Amino acid sequence: MAQQKNIKSFISNPLVQTFLIYVSGGWIVLEMTDYFINNYGLNETFRDVLLIIMLSGLPVALLLSWFLSRDKPEEDEDLEAVPDKKAPGFFKDMLKRPWFSIPGSVLFLLIVASLIRLVYRHGSDIDVSLGQSQAEISLAVLPFINYTGNTEQEWLVAGQQETLINELSKISQVRPLRVISRHTVNAFKNYDKPVPELAREISVEYLPC
Repeated sequence: MAQQKNIKSFISNPLVQTFLIYVSGGWIVLEMTDYFINNYGLNETFRDVLLIIMLSGLPVALLLSWFLSRDKPEEDEDLEAVPDKKAPGFFKDMLKRPWFSIPGSVLFLLIVASLIRLVYRHGSDIDVSLGQSQAEISLAVLPFINYTGNTEQEWLVAGQQETLINELSKISQVRPLRVISRHTVNAFKNYDKPVPELAREISVEYLPC
């Protein structure tokens, strides 16, 4: 009987409760680090830093538990001496117990951090999907043909082509548009092939000419 009483007294000790819950909660958190590392792009250093923080926090948790629980007998005596005095609610009473409040606070912070990370990743996925839904348009401006018959006007024709390419390149900065450079398309200047075949060779969808 005395042995059972000693065991019960040992288990009900706030320091023992704080130690057991802190260690068990820390073990669960460390087991979950693989999930965070694999899904949130973290490296192995995250686990080491978390372990150091938890080991450093154990003495602090025990010290707070001892400090907050040392006046507990006096509070119980006051409650017995004043029958009309209401005992605190269950939740408030649990918050006053370090072995509940400290691991609970750590768990709450981890949940909040996970939710923030989840929302951030979800927003990034939406942006990526929107970017993918706007299909990129690819085009190449083929060299214009000089129908004047005057070779001295070739510079004007080439200038018009280059101007059009430059204007389309400006649009590509704000819209999903890929414009082939003038140097690349000029290599196909004298090619006598159908437009679809030229488009396949240049790897574009459109050929304004």
